[in-house]
Amino acid sequence: MVGKAILSDLGLSTLFETSRDAMILFELASGRILSWNQAAVKVLGFAADEMVGRSIATLLPPPEVGADLADSSEAVFTQLASVKTGPLTLPLLSKVGEVLTIELTVNPLSAPGVPDGHALVILRNVSEQKRAEAQLATRVSELEWVNRRLREADHHKEAFLSVLSHELRTPLNIIQGFTSILQSELDGPLNEAQHGTVAQIMEGTHRMLNLITNLLEMGRIQAGKFSLAPLEVIFPSLVDKAVASLRPQANAKHLSISTDLSVPDLVLLDGRRMVQLLTFLLDNAIKFSPDGAAIKIRVWVEDGVLTGEVIDAGIGIEETDWERIFLPFQQVDMSSTREVMGMGLGLALSKAIVEAHGGTIAVRSQVGLGSAFRFTLPHAVFK
Repeated sequence: MVGKAILSDLGLSTLFETSRDAMILFELASGRILSWNQAAVKVLGFAADEMVGRSIATLLPPPEVGADLADSSEAVFTQLASVKTGPLTLPLLSKVGEVLTIELTVNPLSAPGVPDGHALVILRNVSEQKRAEAQLATRVSELEWVNRRLREADHHKEAFLSVLSHELRTPLNIIQGFTSILQSELDGPLNEAQHGTVAQIMEGTHRMLNLITNLLEMGRIQAGKFSLAPLEVIFPSLVDKAVASLRPQANAKHLSISTDLSVPDLVLLDGRRMVQLLTFLLDNAIKFSPDGAAIKIRVWVEDGVLTGEVIDAGIGIEETDWERIFLPFQQVDMSSTREVMGMGLGLALSKAIVEAHGGTIAVRSQVGLGSAFRFTLPHAVFK
């Protein structure tokens, strides 16, 4: 009755009873509950007549509720009385014994005719929110641990690739050096068959060195260390350089390579990376083209964008594989009996080079009729 009288004197009776917020009125000094609204019943399950006259400290879960309940009550309400701004969060027991995380906002009451030392407390059940926050914190901690392990793995992988590169390049360079001596016939003349054997050794070591280089490049890309050095370069010379580097492989299969360039002589891009791109695409076309086929390189400017294509008449690619072939270590034929060997890095590196320039690369193909790899370089042409 005391609680109702105080609320009535303050003009809060209707608000207290109809509010969707759980509210209680109590004495700050003792913690004795004077009023308990219907919304509080919904939150904690206790009816008003079960709680009025009792201390809110009786709702504290063990070990807070124990032998010295009076001390617990005093400690809780010392906290409540000291709260000036912001809510206080406490664990409270519901009627069914569930520990709820309750956020209490304390509003001390002061008005003429109303005795001091009373407060209206708004309770909000934040159990789900706190559980979600705890789960999120746990997940963040797990992800941070995984990220640390991934960074460590990347560091170890980079160190491994660096050592591997050095250890593989050294003997291969020695093999190439002695093979060059044999080819120059400084130690004596070679017959035709021996020249052919030495040429195969040289080609094999050259291919191995290229594979090692590509593997290291992919490692740099995955580690986020892939970079460009754009400069003004003469584009036709880049195409000539790429074609010349693969002319022996094309001649070995009696393939013709033609170029159709309709671009300005000077463009802005990373020349070394551009030669790599054209070499990868041209090498791919040579690998998968039948003997005697034709390969064409077309480059033009379309809507201010430098656009290029490498077109072959090779085995073609199923549409379901058009995107997959640009992933690292992927080839159309991944079986143990495939005729064209390789690590499947050329197209993945091509994609990285084009995208680093702000462009796109895609393939259009028909099985048995060949493929056309098209790339765009939107910033290469001077405006």
